Amino acid sequence: MIILQDPTVVPYPNFVPAEDAKLLREAMKGFGTDEGAIIDVLTARTSFQRQDIIQSYKELFGRV
Repeated sequence: MIILQDPTVVPYPNFVPAEDAKLLREAMKGFGTDEGAIIDVLTARTSFQRQDIIQSYKELFGRV
């Protein structure tokens, strides 16, 4: 028997991939890493939104 549940990750409202890419870059830049910021962004975005963030990150910073 299959029980359908509500999705655990829903699309983030007012999603702007470039803003998330910049936030992630700041969280990873320098000597320390703001792991909390990275977790906050990635766990609140759908798989499709994370793919958009990857593309924006590549365009803005030229790397992944």
